[in-house]
Amino acid sequence: MPDKRQHLKEQFLQGNLLPYPNIPWHQLIQQREKSQSLRRLLKEVLLEQHQNLPHNTIAQQQIALLENPKTFTITTGQQPILFGGPLFVWYKALQAIGLSQMLKKLFPDYHFIPIFWIASEDHDADEIRTVWIDYTTAIRYPNVFENAPVGFHRLTKAIIALTPSFLKAFWQPGKLWSQAFAETLAYYLGSQGLLLLDASHPKLKQAFKNIMQQVLDPYYCQQVYEESKRLKAKGLPIQVRTRLIPLFYIDNDQGRVPIYFEEGYYYINGQRYSKERIQHLLSCEPDRFSPNVVLRTVYQEFLLPNIAYIGGWAEVAYWLQLRSFFQALNIPYPAIIPRQQYLLFPTSLAQQWQQLGLPLNAIQEPLSNLCKIFATIKVPDIENRLEVYQKMFQHLEQFYDGFKLDNFFKESLKGHWRSILRVLKRLEKKSYKAICRKYVWEWQQIKKILYQVQPPGAIQERTWSLLSLEKYHIPLSNFFDTIRRFALEDALYREHIVAL
Repeated sequence: MPDKRQHLKEQFLQGNLLPYPNIPWHQLIQQREKSQSLRRLLKEVLLEQHQNLPHNTIAQQQIALLENPKTFTITTGQQPILFGGPLFVWYKALQAIGLSQMLKKLFPDYHFIPIFWIASEDHDADEIRTVWIDYTTAIRYPNVFENAPVGFHRLTKAIIALTPSFLKAFWQPGKLWSQAFAETLAYYLGSQGLLLLDASHPKLKQAFKNIMQQVLDPYYCQQVYEESKRLKAKGLPIQVRTRLIPLFYIDNDQGRVPIYFEEGYYYINGQRYSKERIQHLLSCEPDRFSPNVVLRTVYQEFLLPNIAYIGGWAEVAYWLQLRSFFQALNIPYPAIIPRQQYLLFPTSLAQQWQQLGLPLNAIQEPLSNLCKIFATIKVPDIENRLEVYQKMFQHLEQFYDGFKLDNFFKESLKGHWRSILRVLKRLEKKSYKAICRKYVWEWQQIKKILYQVQPPGAIQERTWSLLSLEKYHIPLSNFFDTIRRFALEDALYREHIVAL
């Protein structure tokens, strides 16, 4: 993790950036009770979008609760990635379910519903059309998106040969990409009360058009710039760099194109618009306008009675940049909860790893540290060598002290010892490598397991997918039950290594 990201993590978990872990839940609930949310419209759209999704009966019960002013949402989200995407997508959703249930226990008079926001208007085709089986093998859907919102794409026959058998019911030719993604998540998590919202719906855009017209004034995005400067001065990462207009325009021919502002005019595909003209266009066709990553957060909080958002550290970083933006628009700002992190260890590999004498958490160590750990297991006394040498030097000092020699000699002795110590430290490192070479078969087994579970520099949860679980014979039911159990025990940020 880069230094700035590590600094962000440390500062956030210490509660120096936002209230965490002592989150003022009651205050957030009261804030949302007083603010208006579009509950009836939300209910109507969700009922429509869940009509053909798995576990529809449970979804209807959850949706019905949204009309109750004592119902609030816990939200997470992602682009609709092929076959449900990397495992971190599932971790987000399961944590939202866990946090909803945790809050219900804390506040039994209220209802909390987990919602997964499907960013169907995203146009990052390379990320969305790719899913990995392991660190070297990927499945890629043909790049036919042409900068258009990916959720609007209808699957072609190319999907047939790519889809694993356990997902064929959802990923079929002719189906909308976002619908296939929603069906996948609903099938596995809908029974736990998770709702899915695709906010590209025209009625939702219509409700949001006044805010979209408001942010045509560059003043609002200027607040993001100013907040970003303050964060940068504190050594924190700047995750998003927005344009002055936080909107895209969805063009029939060019796809999702940015809107630029220069010298009082707005530009779409090189065509110039006055403020009055673009406001008229937005008023007549709000569904043609698409919030960027900055405005998407406001869109979400405008539509939902939301009190918390769960996201990875990159998302935490950009939410911090948006506090002044939310204040300027008078939109309630939710609690930000870092996504839990998991490292899965297939049972067969975990058993081999432990038979080699290594604890499971050693899998996260750099290769050089791992060699040291293995060497000290094989030759337990090797780690104490420097301590032995230090005692030898102390005896030497005591020996010469008996002669009452001058300070020049004493300083010379210490200088020579420092030189010797540097050599001994280099030899110690070399000795670890020599021991790993001596036990070469076992060391090669360790590296083989490491490169399957999480190679140096890689992040398993951003690579592995449901297809990876199938490869390593991890039952999906076991995976979901285990992660759900961890999320229910503690729904705030935690790091887990799990043998499955």
